[in-house]
Amino acid sequence: MFKNEHIYVRRFAFLTVLLVMMLAFVGCEEDAPTFPNPPETVEYLITEGWNLLKAGNVDDAITTFNDAANSEATNLEAYLGLGYSYSRNNEPVRAQLNFDNVIALTAVLLVDEIDPISQDYADAILAEAYAGKAAAYLAAQNYLASISNAQACEALWSVSSAPEHRWLENVALEEIQLIEANAQYGAGQYNEAVLIVDDLMGGSFISGASHINSTTETVVVSLLQDTAVTGIAALEVSNFNLIHPVSVIGPGSIAAEVTGFDSAGNTLRFRANPLPTQGDQYTTEYLYADDFGQFLIELREAIAELE
Repeated sequence: MFKNEHIYVRRFAFLTVLLVMMLAFVGCEEDAPTFPNPPETVEYLITEGWNLLKAGNVDDAITTFNDAANSEATNLEAYLGLGYSYSRNNEPVRAQLNFDNVIALTAVLLVDEIDPISQDYADAILAEAYAGKAAAYLAAQNYLASISNAQACEALWSVSSAPEHRWLENVALEEIQLIEANAQYGAGQYNEAVLIVDDLMGGSFISGASHINSTTETVVVSLLQDTAVTGIAALEVSNFNLIHPVSVIGPGSIAAEVTGFDSAGNTLRFRANPLPTQGDQYTTEYLYADDFGQFLIELREAIAELE
């Protein structure tokens, strides 16, 4: 009996030690060391904001960019991110206000006496702000504002070594030109839209279009009431549905400046030096449509194919 009791005591002691070890192991798992989150610096918030926006978490992106702006009131990246986030959230007024903040602050920080930003950085972030404004205005059908901002972006990106958005993929010079083409079409400035589309298509749109024709003819000048003062006169060509006056060449093979024309009409205006006089003949090359409605459909389809 004594021997059995001794065995039971040993077994009990063994089980007790085993249980303590198991509890200790479980405790180690539960109390495993944790690593702190990275510090939420302004730089971290900016990167996180763009990651959230690209993932479609727009509200969280707005909160994050706001946190960055509240931490550093002159941070251009924070306002840029807010502009794009509010655009994605269909809040165009707030989007434009934040893009305007970028533009205004950039001008101030360029000449800051303590820590001025570089011209290269200013050009990069200004181009992105103009690109955002152009897209937002196009969505709001404010075509003229969209055109001016797209052209401002193009002017910066056309001379840049990196003509693309630093944060957003697939946003580069060609995408902004396409925004302008859409805006030009919406504004009824079809000649400008045609030239942009033809450029984006490598020169194949005009030559391959079914309803665009090119011709050259010599026309006697029509003097206007103020021609003697402005140097501007008119030409009435034989074909209607004007799309784009390519050139006007006057006496002495001197090139004149086209100042305007009647879209879908047959009259164009130009400025020449020496001044046009009665009976002068000018040779003009121009594009016109044989069916203006079908031309517009063809242009619209070409823009859609590029999108």
